[in-house]
Formats: sequence, structure tokens, C-alpha cells
Amino acid sequence: MAQSSAPSTSKPSVLGCAILQRLARSQMSGYELKKLFTTPVGYGWRAYDTQIYRELKALERAGFVRGQVQPGRAGPQRRVYAPTLQGVRALREWLESPLDETSIKSELTMRIWSVDLFPQGSLEPLLVTIREQTQNQMEHMMGRREELRRASGPPEVTEDPTLVGRLLVLEYEIELAQLKLRWLERIEAVIGVRTMFADSGAPSAAAGRRQRG
Repeated sequence: MAQSSAPSTSKPSVLGCAILQRLARSQMSGYELKKLFTTPVGYGWRAYDTQIYRELKALERAGFVRGQVQPGRAGPQRRVYAPTLQGVRALREWLESPLDETSIKSELTMRIWSVDLFPQGSLEPLLVTIREQTQNQMEHMMGRREELRRASGPPEVTEDPTLVGRLLVLEYEIELAQLKLRWLERIEAVIGVRTMFADSGAPSAAAGRRQRG
């Protein structure tokens, strides 16, 4: 683990902490980190290349990580990062800090909230695309989970403590994907019924209540 020479009073961002928790297990180059954060492996966080490299520089300036140039495995030299003692302390403080999970944002739910404002014929293709993305991601995560379970067992009995959290997060992400797929089916069913009413000229239940009122 690298030593820190200049303590910082700042705290790493959430992305910075996500990087630190990976470097705490194994030192990595920016390229290796980039591959982790852009692959849908269900570990709870994604980021673009520019965000990763920018955050690495910020972490290094603040003294949370230290980079070291090493010979490349099959090419040019690469800069490999490891957390400093200060970075490990910051990571532990983040893990112990209070967490508010009530403010999770979803652009999809924001759009569905205004389902009545969608231009005609534009909602169905969007739902198809989201369903395909979710299905593909879920299948990838299920494959990764089974691969880890075959190699090390379920989280209750695995001898590798670093896999416990990974397996639990994969389970969580898979269940979320399954729930999302069921919800997408519900949206399509509701839209189908409403379209049927509209095409037949029959009033919906809500419209009927308004008319009777």
C-alpha cells in the first residue's frame, strides 16, 4: 500500500470511493479500472472513461491514491494506482457514514410518469429497447453469478471474503432487473387496454366515472 505524505481535509466523491474500494483489493491502472466501470457486472456503479481518469487525478492530488509507472505487460509503460493510508481511512469513513437510499433517480420512471404526453407510437419502441437492455444485462449478471458460485460457492460459505459482497450485489441487481421486466410488462398491458378502449370508442372506467359525475 502506498504511503501518503500530505494529509487532505477533503473527502473523496462517491465515484472516488467506488474507485478506492477496488484499489483496496488490487492495484490497477486507469485502463483496468475503466474496463471494470464500463462492464455490466452488477457491482453497483458505472462511469465513463473521462470520469475515471479525472477522478483518479483528483484522488492523487488529494493524497488518497499514489500512482507508479510500471513496465507494460505487453506494450508501453502504464501508471498503476494504489490507495494510501489516508485513502484507506477515507474509504472506511465512507463505508461507516450514514446513507440515504430514498433519493434514487430513474429517468425511466420520470418519463412513465408523463405517459399521457408521449407522442403517438413512440412509447412502445422505447419499452422494447428498455426491455432488451434489461434482459441482456440480467442474463449477463446471472452468468457472472453462476460463474462465481461454481468457483467459490454461495456467499454463505465462500472462503473468499472479497466475493461475499459481490455475490450479494449481483443477487440484488438480478432481482431488480426481474422486477423491472415485470413492471415493463404491466406498462404494456395498461397501454394495450387503454388503446383497445380508444379504438373501440368505449369510455375507460375513469372516463365513465367522470361522465356519471
